Amino acid sequence: MNLNISCCLFIILPFLAACSVKNPSESQTFLPTPPGETAASTAIIFPEGPDLSDFPFERGNTWIYDSSNYEVQATGQLTATYTITETVVDAHAQGLYWIAQIHHEEQLESSSPGWSQPPRTSSDFWYLIKDNQLYRQDHLLNLDDSRSLRLDTVFPLGKGVAWCPVKNLPLEKCVKSGKREVLEASSHTVPAGSISSCYKINEDFNTGRFSQWFCPGIGVVERQMDHNGFQSGSHQYLTSFSLQPGIRPALSVSSTQSPAATPTPRWVIYETALANAILGPDVYPPGSDKGLCEWEIWGQAGRQVYVWAICQVASTDQGTAGSLPAVIYLNAPGSIQQVIIPASGFDYGRDIQQLFPPHVQNRIFNDEFNAVEAMQHIAYRRSHPGTPPAIVESGIPLP
Repeated sequence: MNLNISCCLFIILPFLAACSVKNPSESQTFLPTPPGETAASTAIIFPEGPDLSDFPFERGNTWIYDSSNYEVQATGQLTATYTITETVVDAHAQGLYWIAQIHHEEQLESSSPGWSQPPRTSSDFWYLIKDNQLYRQDHLLNLDDSRSLRLDTVFPLGKGVAWCPVKNLPLEKCVKSGKREVLEASSHTVPAGSISSCYKINEDFNTGRFSQWFCPGIGVVERQMDHNGFQSGSHQYLTSFSLQPGIRPALSVSSTQSPAATPTPRWVIYETALANAILGPDVYPPGSDKGLCEWEIWGQAGRQVYVWAICQVASTDQGTAGSLPAVIYLNAPGSIQQVIIPASGFDYGRDIQQLFPPHVQNRIFNDEFNAVEAMQHIAYRRSHPGTPPAIVESGIPLP
């Protein structure tokens, strides 16, 4: 029996479970979704490893800000000034992440009578660096809780670069929920000094706007937040900072990466990226069981490669597997920037029409991928370690 799987994440039992989505009758214009404007789930893979030079997160680094706060009450506008101190209290590599714990303290210096905020607050948050992305997690560090990871910054920065910090939320739906966009790339001056290279990043949401100025190698030098049409807000300037000359330990390499000088085979890079995207972090956490994937290339437009792939954990033929179409975005040097897969459920058909050109959509909705044959080759590879995917054996070049 020839079984073609259109989309699902499933557990391999003595049979393959399948689900499919038919082509919607209404026609839509194909609008390719560039990196950062994801209409679906994403998984980011940078085999070369992250460049940590932009992030001064050595233990002991300290930034001190003056903060002017205001709030509007029935009696009028109240103001207060705070001194904010942020210090890196811990920094370490964990799996594929560089993690920095930041201790944040606010000390009230002066305020209007009736100011309602506490005179002193203290809290911790965490920055997590993976590949070209800087995440932030508040309250408690938990790598298993990917939903609480906020995508703070995407590198390299440049004017016009935009992204949504909320996981799996398309950029077009993020306009009122925190869309972040680089508005300026220029020099910037604060009380701590003048910096030649900085980026102004705006975040818009329903009730206001948050802006920050990030300067590579130094950090955030200015923040401004206005809420509810100037009903409350704050403006923070960096007044001084102290950076340690420490050396960061190396990040752990994944199971498909070798620290040796021999280049990683290109198909391994593809397989790692696809397994990470299709199996997901809950099933395929960094540094865990390697995934085995088979895929077919169904088209390419510039740096976007359209594929259908099926992946399964490598340890057992009873393990979790998934079969989905995907868009692979390539960097200029040819490395993989990100892999985008369509959302599940009712959004699947919409995402297919947004992510893929019409000729690829037809192949997707016609169920042209032979999942049974692909799973048979995965089973063969499991019992014959070192065997590459069928696409490699067939001699088809990987972009």
